Amino acid sequence: MEAYPTGLAIALPPGYEAQVRPRSGLALKQGVSVLNTPGTIDADYRGEVGVILVNHNKADLIVKRGDRIAQMVIKEVVRIEFEEVEDLVETDRGAGGFGHTGFKMIKVIVNGAKGKMGQATVAAVSACSDLKLVAQTDVGDDLAGSIKSTKAEIVVDFTQPDAALKNVKTIITSGAHAVIGTTGLKENDLKEIEKLCEKNKVNCLIAPNFAIGAVLMMLFAREAAKYLHKAEIIELHHDKKLDKPSGTALKTAQLMKESLGPGVEVPIHSVRLPGLVAHQEVIFGGLGQTLSIRHDSISRESFMPGVIWLSARYRGSKGWFTGSRKYYK
Repeated sequence: MEAYPTGLAIALPPGYEAQVRPRSGLALKQGVSVLNTPGTIDADYRGEVGVILVNHNKADLIVKRGDRIAQMVIKEVVRIEFEEVEDLVETDRGAGGFGHTGFKMIKVIVNGAKGKMGQATVAAVSACSDLKLVAQTDVGDDLAGSIKSTKAEIVVDFTQPDAALKNVKTIITSGAHAVIGTTGLKENDLKEIEKLCEKNKVNCLIAPNFAIGAVLMMLFAREAAKYLHKAEIIELHHDKKLDKPSGTALKTAQLMKESLGPGVEVPIHSVRLPGLVAHQEVIFGGLGQTLSIRHDSISRESFMPGVIWLSARYRGSKGWFTGSRKYYK
């Protein structure tokens, strides 16, 4: 171990410092590194810069003039002022000590837990190591009370269109983030939800479809509409689905209009039959040709990876969101 002179002296402007760091190639090939890393050179230091080298190799290292033994990085220094407080802001890590991972599971309520989508969501949340299912609620239950008593952070809602807005309001005003799979919300409803999110400082994600294949179908349809300007949408669902057109079909048409331009309507045809789950086909017509883009959900499990992914990761975002496509980028 030895401090090697460089013959260099520097004068940095106030608010900056120089950091001397090891060279990865020297460390990897010859086992030579820099101690006290990063070595800091303050803005007011005017002496010669020296580099403290340590040789972890058994062979001697001869340093010659012109050898590159370290690297220097100039960094801006951020100065802060400390404030004495009684309590610190809580984090996911908590008060754990050195080496403590401090992972904090996200507390989740599934609203509409007795329905088929709700049951699938309950199973998926229970199987996820990042999420903790703290309550299952449905029609007639005290959703606000459950959020308060369990301190739930996120509520996943799969209920009925006529109850969607009321449930969203309850979730947001209770201080929880909302992941909404219930369709049927109107444009005026969305504006009201946006204001509530801002007021209560929580997030609300409204996704017409959580299946990644369906999201890709919507994006592909928007892209195809740039080149084929005549198209119609056929959406097919089980006979228990109350709203039509589906939220997926409406969102697809909205995205296609971005490519088609204002004033162009995309016809939507709805089919409700037993034996179906969730299916959609976008058919484009052009001169002597057609193009079909189709997605089929053959089971409700197809939606669960999206539900879990969004529930576990979107909490750090800000505001409200409609459509899940940005989360699959």
